[in-house]
Amino acid sequence: MFHLQYFDKNQLLSLFEYTSLKDAIAAIKENDVWNASTRYKITDVKSGIVQAEADFESNDGIYNMMSAEPKIEDDFGVEAEDFGDSEEA
Repeated sequence: MFHLQYFDKNQLLSLFEYTSLKDAIAAIKENDVWNASTRYKITDVKSGIVQAEADFESNDGIYNMMSAEPKIEDDFGVEAEDFGDSEEA
């Protein structure tokens, strides 16, 4: 048995149990709680050995991966005057 644990920093958010390491790894991004997590850890229940663990990029990174339209910075360093209202007669 393997435990897949999701954390927000050091606080445990959720725990799932799988019969194989392969199933636990495959489920990392299938559980809805992963997008609210900052990291995960997979532990062999019998031995207590951590089999896999990693940090997620950031909540913004996860949001961008799941969102159809990623956040875009509005400030491009261009002033409105640069385009001007040139009306040709």
